[in-house]
Amino acid sequence: MILILCYLTITVQAQENKENDFPKQKKYTFTFQPLHVFNNSFRVDFEMRLKNGPGWLQFGANYYRRNIDENIDYPSHYYYLENDDYLFYYYRFTFIREPYSNLIGGGLDINYKRYFEPKRTLYIATGLSYNYFNFKYIERNWIVFKEEDLQFEKMDYYFDNQQINRLGINCLIGFQPQVYKPFVIDFFWGFSLRYSISDENKPLFDQTMFSYGYSGLALLTGFKIGFGIR
Repeated sequence: MILILCYLTITVQAQENKENDFPKQKKYTFTFQPLHVFNNSFRVDFEMRLKNGPGWLQFGANYYRRNIDENIDYPSHYYYLENDDYLFYYYRFTFIREPYSNLIGGGLDINYKRYFEPKRTLYIATGLSYNYFNFKYIERNWIVFKEEDLQFEKMDYYFDNQQINRLGINCLIGFQPQVYKPFVIDFFWGFSLRYSISDENKPLFDQTMFSYGYSGLALLTGFKIGFGIR
């Protein structure tokens, strides 16, 4: 329903504003989002203006990377299977997302963005996103081994991997105040409807809205800084 309202708003605004109502502006912008450092990622956005009107096409690329040097004999965390569900034990306080030893990944957003008025300050944007994550984590489970032709089992730790493919539909409202050209500052708020695909026989990394493998409605907010050209 919200996406339908977003689409109707864009359509009505397109009818009300003619291309000639919008003054000459920069055709391309390059920005990055500083807050993504708290998401273990680096995000850059490239936007291109469509003709001379209020519509823009936005491309956002993410690179995720974090590595924690773990000692398998004294791990900072481990996952274990209980009642057909994976739980985790963590030696340090955490509540935002689940622990892991290594993360590498990437993503791409493609959004259509339209400004409400000629000054190009208030806008709405909708589009699609895709993210890929590869996690290395520690699992605690029964290990089978042999000694003198006899088979034994013991509880031990070992590294394992989980791969997640996450799809999303985005809807954003943003505000881009007028600053000294060619610099750009952009504040935005909105949501993303996400769906994650992963190996269900492993930890899903989906406990909270901030988890990388979360499926459902996630709130988005942040700001961008950069510059425009041409």
